[in-house]
Amino acid sequence: SYRIDSPKGPSLLFVGPNLLPDEVDAETVDLAIVSPRNQELVAIARKVAPKLLIVDDAFVCQTVPGVPRITLRDVQAIQQELRPLHSVLLAPGESWTVTKPK
Repeated sequence: SYRIDSPKGPSLLFVGPNLLPDEVDAETVDLAIVSPRNQELVAIARKVAPKLLIVDDAFVCQTVPGVPRITLRDVQAIQQELRPLHSVLLAPGESWTVTKPK
């Protein structure tokens, strides 16, 4: 997980599967790209209050046999928990252009 702040672009927070809420500063970001495999995702999202969340790697093939697969129903439940924050689920090959807010 990491954060990128650029003077000419949006502030980004990439939330990997193992990031914990106490490892994140409570600073608003423009965009959070999040893994639905992170058990603390909702707490992290509420802490940084992104203007948009992109749910990433939901359709990635199962790589660890002992870890349950993420279903579309699971992702939709996560999106409901994240409300009123706005989130987008991208299918493989889709993209979303984000610019710095004015």
